[in-house]
Amino acid sequence: STLCSKFYLGEVYTKQKKYVLGETYHRNALNWRKEVLGEGHRDTAASLHGLATCLVYLKQLDEGKALYEQALQLFDTLDGPDNAYSISTADCLATVCKVTGDVQQAEDLLNRLKAHHRAVYGPNHQMTIAIAKRITALLQS
Repeated sequence: STLCSKFYLGEVYTKQKKYVLGETYHRNALNWRKEVLGEGHRDTAASLHGLATCLVYLKQLDEGKALYEQALQLFDTLDGPDNAYSISTADCLATVCKVTGDVQQAEDLLNRLKAHHRAVYGPNHQMTIAIAKRITALLQS
């Protein structure tokens, strides 16, 4: 469908580092998805995430952060905080929070990721350890 095509073209352009084109397609897909599917649909959340990613690469951090926050809230509501989309979005949002100086929110998100990884993979898994190192680095910066 046209909705999917616009979203996936946005993804392709983002992967090709053509962020302005990616933003255009993601923004268009988001607007269409909101209109056709509604604000509370999983695909709308995916469009929020995709657009946020483009905006962050374009250094539009405030808007990107706000869109990641919306996507995370929606993914959490739809599928719970431990679904793959929530985890991925929380990780992206933590990175943006660190860059924008929102250390507390970044720490909270990283602690959430650490708890998830600990529960899923165990305390000694490389992913759990990597998140713990990110928390340490954040607090030392």
